[in-house]
Amino acid sequence: MSCSVSIRLDDTVKSRIDEIAKAQNRTPHALMKRAISRFIEEEDAEREWFMERVREAKEDERNGNLLSADEVLAMLREVNDKS
Repeated sequence: MSCSVSIRLDDTVKSRIDEIAKAQNRTPHALMKRAISRFIEEEDAEREWFMERVREAKEDERNGNLLSADEVLAMLREVNDKS
């Protein structure tokens, strides 16, 4: 099943889409569908990357592998003092 969606585009953006579509021997419609699909894939990948980082942080917290801000600052001061 599919549905129609209407959006308003700036004249400059629409002109660029038309130019790119013509250069690629595609329709503007096909180009916009591809752009939306790529955007969705990128957003899904970014969300999955973020959720993996959250899972890793929770695992590190459960395992006691996280440092407090004070511990990190103390380590940085120690490194700086040795320089």
